[in-house]
Amino acid sequence: MKCSRCGATLENGKLFCPICGQEVQLVPDYETVETAYYKQKAIEKEEQIRKENRRAAKEEMERQ
Repeated sequence: MKCSRCGATLENGKLFCPICGQEVQLVPDYETVETAYYKQKAIEKEEQIRKENRRAAKEEMERQ
């Protein structure tokens, strides 16, 4: 098993990483469908905002 924080190899039965002190994660993090959906929506919204900002900057440059 490896430490999720520093990548150090951990001995079986250890609850803390001897290198960084991070608690060992016994159960992996699971990403639900809803979480993935909301992440994708946030990415799409950020991209839309970037496009609007670029368009506004372009219009401002044309006006000048």
